[in-house]
Amino acid sequence: IEQQQQNATLATPNLTTSNTSIMMRALMLVAVAIVGGALAQDTASFKQVDGMLHAKSTDFQFELTGDSFTADSFPEIVQEGSFKLSELLMNMKKQEMAIKALEEKLDKYQKNTVDSFEDVADELESLNATIEQELSSIEDSVETLSSFSVNLTSDDCDKVVGIEDDGTLKCDTDKDTIYEEDENKWQRRVSSCPTDSILQSIDKEGKPTCIKRAVEACGEGKSATGIDKDGKAICEDIFQAPPKALSTYIRWGRRDCWQGSKLVYSGWLGGAHYTQPGSGVNPLCMRPNAQQTGTGIDNGNQDGALIYRSEWQWNDGTIYEYNNGYDWSDAREFHDDEVACGFCQAEVQTTQMFPGKMTCPDGWKQMYWGYLSGDYHTHRRSPKWTCLDHEPNPANGNDRGNQDGALWYTTEVDTSPGGAIYHADWDTNMGVYNTGDTQAPGTGYRRYHEMMCTVCGKEPTMYNKPSKTFIQYGKRTCTKGKTVYSGWLATGHYTHFGSGSSYLCMPPDPEYFNGVTERHYARWRNSRSRLYTVEYETSSNKITTLRGLHNHDASCAMCEAEANDVKMMPAMTSCPKGTTIQYEGWLMAERHNHRHNTEWVCVDNKAEAVLGSDSRDHNGGLLYPTEIHTVPAGNSGVSGYNRRAVTCSVCAIDSPTTSFVTRWGRKECKGAKGLKSELYKGFVANGNSGHTGSGSDFLCMPLKPVYRDQGGASTTTRSESILYATEYVDQANQLGNVLNNVNAWEVPCAVCEVEYKDVNIVPGRTDCPTGYDVIYAGWIMAERYNHNHAGTFECFDGALEGFGQSGFQNKGSRLYASETEGIRGNAGAWQGYYHNREVRCAVCGLKV
Repeated sequence: IEQQQQNATLATPNLTTSNTSIMMRALMLVAVAIVGGALAQDTASFKQVDGMLHAKSTDFQFELTGDSFTADSFPEIVQEGSFKLSELLMNMKKQEMAIKALEEKLDKYQKNTVDSFEDVADELESLNATIEQELSSIEDSVETLSSFSVNLTSDDCDKVVGIEDDGTLKCDTDKDTIYEEDENKWQRRVSSCPTDSILQSIDKEGKPTCIKRAVEACGEGKSATGIDKDGKAICEDIFQAPPKALSTYIRWGRRDCWQGSKLVYSGWLGGAHYTQPGSGVNPLCMRPNAQQTGTGIDNGNQDGALIYRSEWQWNDGTIYEYNNGYDWSDAREFHDDEVACGFCQAEVQTTQMFPGKMTCPDGWKQMYWGYLSGDYHTHRRSPKWTCLDHEPNPANGNDRGNQDGALWYTTEVDTSPGGAIYHADWDTNMGVYNTGDTQAPGTGYRRYHEMMCTVCGKEPTMYNKPSKTFIQYGKRTCTKGKTVYSGWLATGHYTHFGSGSSYLCMPPDPEYFNGVTERHYARWRNSRSRLYTVEYETSSNKITTLRGLHNHDASCAMCEAEANDVKMMPAMTSCPKGTTIQYEGWLMAERHNHRHNTEWVCVDNKAEAVLGSDSRDHNGGLLYPTEIHTVPAGNSGVSGYNRRAVTCSVCAIDSPTTSFVTRWGRKECKGAKGLKSELYKGFVANGNSGHTGSGSDFLCMPLKPVYRDQGGASTTTRSESILYATEYVDQANQLGNVLNNVNAWEVPCAVCEVEYKDVNIVPGRTDCPTGYDVIYAGWIMAERYNHNHAGTFECFDGALEGFGQSGFQNKGSRLYASETEGIRGNAGAWQGYYHNREVRCAVCGLKV
């Protein structure tokens, strides 16, 4: 009798129980099968239905009229027939009453309040006979189960917690549905115990008793779901709900957001002066109410790196949209206005700017569209190409004056692959790529036509898997991940100081604004920012595998990785622990003594040319391999560098909720908020301050490089792209003597993994907007404004460290504090910013 009672209350996996408990469990799981079948409509989903028992149903065995069934049999039963719900409910209530009566008898027997065991035995025998009869009835009624299931849909209930007496589902609308992924299918999980608990027993009313999972019995990342016949814990991966889709982007040209995005703050676009080749090439969305007073701030004119307000340059009739609600005078309305920016947050996995397009790829949501913009091609400033909104509004406090700080012009393509546009007749050959290859990506581009652009967000899916785009330079398709499109590389002309510094991956099918006619474009053919096809320059370098590509047009692929973040790692051929390699290659950029500076990019080790291109020398934008000529000395720990071609790898972070961040100015990641791991320590490098060419991004080089054998290990100096170690320069005890303490030392850095969905530089303040954490805070720094070579505006840590050897050893790349310049005619504040004052910053992590 005691064993019978125990079997009726305990739910031990792999234990064949008595008919007393079989009836209740069978009825419960059949009810669960009904609900599961209706919601999932998928046989495979039943293998995971825990039902009211919250344990794998395959762990239970049932004896139904002498036959042995497992829970895996239920999908077949569901598919073959249907169940009369009212009969099931009636049977269930009848058996509940019978079992309750039996339990009362057992209780009285234990308390010696019944006359004899025979009385209880008679009751038990009668109950068993009734159970056998009801099991037979259940078997018959199961034949009509599927017809009932089909009538239910997943929209009927968010979470099923039971069945009402009238046969309708009993729903819990206060709890979120829990989703799990199983073989690329989704299903609902119906359970009575929380996800951090397992079933211990079922009481006489059929309600479960739940206990916390014994995580320590299974190890990290797993939890006990039961105990096997040997008494060992049954372990499985702990279920984790997918992270929320959330990403940050900047809407350049407007002070608000679009398409349901949340405005975090409205600011103004800051950049280098159009006559100055130095400072930084990347645009900054300056946060209002700046902190430009207190320790580290002075009014002195140190003139290191300078940040100016930006203005549109649309007075020449560039945008002539008379067929779509605009005319020439409307476009000119924004000429000399200060360019606004909106720091926006959208419920998407990632965002990406697509040049040459007005619409987004399938599965992507448009954030905004506009005009691809850079500086005038003869100006000394060469910013990163930026997408300015097609319907702009000026920054708050706009004064309409002609300050001429950072200037923005629309962009036109001057050559496509094969030199088709550059060498084509304007009237008869509008960019047709005459190769006979229908896949040639140059087809469709028009000379002197303003290039469009769009910023798109990757829409979340049911799986909510992470997504991050990156360009695979030198390949037509992606080695890993999804190829969004196959294109061709473009940038500014190697003889032009201005235009833009980025290498853009141009799509094969450009889109143009339909409100503009060719004659209105053609009349302005000698102005604006200009794009040219990029060619490989590899004839005499040390990389034998690339020599055959000399003068061929460089290919590219826009790729989408199933990762939350992707980063290029210089001087590596593999990726740090916790990241996955996407491809490996060679670090390349413009030649160091050319007029045009570009960015450092990783060109695939097995690079390809654009389909149909040849070796004719069109010389638009160019790509050269890179060497490093100076590194930190002394006790820096740097070793192994020589004048060989620098390698690179592109790495994706494995975790769906972590991101890369570079801690500029510090030797290690320790102290950064949200730190998960330190990927590597290194030193900062960039092009030489006196060189007009090479790349312009500050790079965090590892302490020890990894070289690749490519036809010998020559260390002879080549006329290629060249890297130099970066040194601090203090102008006049800036930043509260923080910069003076490290003056003339080399600059350290560390690449870190932090537990944030998204990471952004927020200039102007040392705190972060609501919803973001301060990973670290410091000062905006870059190259000096009048140096021939630019850097990037980066946020360097407020507690700067130096290493290597004191004194200006390298005479290579230099780093200066940044000041805002030309604010309010050099008098007064504008959105909290003043003339000649240093700029604070914060590196902010987006919480999910």
